[in-house]
Amino acid sequence: MTSCSLTVMLVSGNATITSASPSTLTDVHKKIETKHYLEREKSIVFPNEDRYWIKRIQNKPGSNQKFQTIRYFIPGNTGVYKYKAFNGGELAWQEVNLSGSLPYQTGYITTDYQSVIMSQPQVYIPRSHHSMEVVPTYNAQIKINAQKTFGGYNIIVTIPLESNMFGEIWALTSAHELIDWDKKNMELIWKGLDFEGNLRWSWDGFYARTPSSYTPTGKNYFFRNPDNYFANSFIITNGSRAATDLGWMMMHTILPNQNSQGYWITPPQSEWLFKDYGIQAGFYDTRFNTDIAYLLLKGYQKYNDPRLFDSTKRYAEFFLAYSETNQFKITKNGREGILVADYTHESPHKITHSSLNHHLMEMIYLYEMYLQTKDERYRKLADKMLWGVKLTRDKWVMPNSNLHYAYLPNGKMGLSDYPFLTYNDLYKTQNVLMKVYNWRDEDLDYLMHAKREWMDANGVKGYLK
Repeated sequence: MTSCSLTVMLVSGNATITSASPSTLTDVHKKIETKHYLEREKSIVFPNEDRYWIKRIQNKPGSNQKFQTIRYFIPGNTGVYKYKAFNGGELAWQEVNLSGSLPYQTGYITTDYQSVIMSQPQVYIPRSHHSMEVVPTYNAQIKINAQKTFGGYNIIVTIPLESNMFGEIWALTSAHELIDWDKKNMELIWKGLDFEGNLRWSWDGFYARTPSSYTPTGKNYFFRNPDNYFANSFIITNGSRAATDLGWMMMHTILPNQNSQGYWITPPQSEWLFKDYGIQAGFYDTRFNTDIAYLLLKGYQKYNDPRLFDSTKRYAEFFLAYSETNQFKITKNGREGILVADYTHESPHKITHSSLNHHLMEMIYLYEMYLQTKDERYRKLADKMLWGVKLTRDKWVMPNSNLHYAYLPNGKMGLSDYPFLTYNDLYKTQNVLMKVYNWRDEDLDYLMHAKREWMDANGVKGYLK
């Protein structure tokens, strides 16, 4: 890509999107190849002159060099390296001078000339189905050093590699403050971002730890997830220049992953879905996809980038067609509604269940698309889906007031619901109904009351209020 429809205006040190403008971003790919290694770099220079880059380095087959280095320069005369570490069993912020050996953590670096977020370097083994395996024994040997030199610091990352592995690191740099740490809740918000645990940001998108029920899987496997919890935090929570930059970059990165039909596949095979419904690897998951399509819509509203809207509209058109052939018709007292099935695949398979949380998120998205476009098709489909829930209201509630997870293909209810996710989706559905119709739905209130009763009785926290 060589252009982006963004204009960035600097306000109080933060980046604020103001209007669309062509040719305001450069997306550069570089390759360095020697006898021993191959290094690739992808970088974006934003119109506010901030820069994101990500690098991958691999040993050549037969190379006798077991360690490779990635270097970059940070201007400045003095600097600190801020990072997260456990102190007395609690995760807390720590700081050291930008000098010598540095902690093996994601670093939030500040000098008198530049602000940098540098990811924790990682060693991976590429696996099939857009998966990769972390190599802890090699990660433990990674060294990060800062050497003071004329005008700044050389950051030297030494990575152990075999020919079947690659090392990866990314960074965001700015001449302005990326995060105002004195701002309320900034330390708390950024402490909660899990860049090096169960979630990863990588070359081609967002990766999550692979469930044991997926294939391929393993203790340290990660798969490319269509959803993106990082970008959700950056775009919805916002609050910093770094969030503005990284939110757009992450949306931009996943656009090529959308297939010709308009959705993003889950690459591995879910053995559960294969056993119950015959669904193979590379399946469509309505929740992952609708989450990311909703985020693309919110990203378009934030950044005014038409490519984000084009992407979410492609998905919306796909979903309109999908819902026609992957639904359960619900009729009662002369009323008709539908419940939409959760999964599909290009190869033939049995129709799957319809879970309440997936179904609600799809409604939220469709109503939001209607509010954005005034296209009645979205509102009418969301209304039919709402009636699907209303007409099955009593069937969702269990004797203990918890909710069933799904409407099964045989017409029965079943499976275990999440502790509070479905309640939050009910809460958000009521909010969007207020925006569209200026009323709350009494049947959704009934389901919320039941779920709330169960959550409170079982000490569940974290739900929306």
